[in-house]
Amino acid sequence: MASFRRIGTASRPELLLGLTSAAVVAAAVVFTFVHLQPGLLFTDNTPAGGDMGAHVWGPAFLRDHLLPEGRLTGWTPDWYAGFPAYHFYMVVPSLAIVALDLVLPYGIAFKLITVSGLLALPVAVLLAPWGILALLLIPIGVLDAELVYRGLGWARVGDHIVARRGGLLRETNVVPMAKVQSTRLASSPLQRRVGLANLLLDVAGRGRTPAVLDGAADDLGPLHLGALGTLAARRDEQAVRRRSTAEIAATPKAAST
Repeated sequence: MASFRRIGTASRPELLLGLTSAAVVAAAVVFTFVHLQPGLLFTDNTPAGGDMGAHVWGPAFLRDHLLPEGRLTGWTPDWYAGFPAYHFYMVVPSLAIVALDLVLPYGIAFKLITVSGLLALPVAVLLAPWGILALLLIPIGVLDAELVYRGLGWARVGDHIVARRGGLLRETNVVPMAKVQSTRLASSPLQRRVGLANLLLDVAGRGRTPAVLDGAADDLGPLHLGALGTLAARRDEQAVRRRSTAEIAATPKAAST
């Protein structure tokens, strides 16, 4: 007797893979949303930062001027001599902001649509034909993150700060404290929860700013405040002043008329 396969059912491995994929995607979306600080997203204020100071104008112009005339593009007199609005920018995100503005304050609607792309990206990867294959990269990402974490380190050796970073390719920076022009202590919300911080050391010249990453905030705090006041830094400053004074004294004065 021929055997029949039941239609609409999935085998146990396929079901397990589907549930695992959905759980990973849901965790990625939740993690991203929490990191974006929902308390600020739902605060009714004017979005700013980066290009938002300019783009926050667009959907309001679309809502107040273009849509009442039955248009999606048009000329605006803003920005000095004016320009053609939405001739070169996609209008769909702005339409979504205008639609959401019907039920939410404008600032909140603008921020939610702005971050919607970040939140939808994991789902889009999963639903794409190659989305399942992308999940195979998760173990590689976990391994790389572990190597990067193990590669982090820093030490103070005399009047020098030694900072190490990197996973497979490690980089070690040796920064003389006498050459440090300023320091910045920064920490993300997740770092603050576990007592970590980043110390950035601004020095003269081009290239990436030397930094101590994911160090204990209690250890980096005193270093942040004391790096500029070390004996080596004071000696270097005095040497610069002496050179400047000597150069000024050696400069020939212009002849008086």
